[in-house]
Amino acid sequence: MDLIKGTQGDRNFVFSGKHKVPVPLCSRLIPVGRLDMYTSGALILTDDGDFIYKVTHPKHEITKTYNVTIRGEISKEEIDKLKNGVDIGGFTTNRADIKILHVNPPCHLR
Repeated sequence: MDLIKGTQGDRNFVFSGKHKVPVPLCSRLIPVGRLDMYTSGALILTDDGDFIYKVTHPKHEITKTYNVTIRGEISKEEIDKLKNGVDIGGFTTNRADIKILHVNPPCHLR
């Protein structure tokens, strides 16, 4: 996500998409985490380095929740892989709790 810093009159702001957020003139805001392409969500901006470290470093084991929509079906084997952690190039992700919230019925075109 691109954050654009700017000024309007005597006020600083951070602009992302259509939202303008006023910030103190002396602030150096840093995003906590990131949003991947084709995702949406809240992004925390702060100048508190200790807070960033506490919520982003894996040793603190902060639980994160993701709501995901997929195309097609996901197999039991694929769900089991996510539950046990996934190898993403030499690093294995933490185990995941999976809860299927909704399944759309198959769509058949005539």
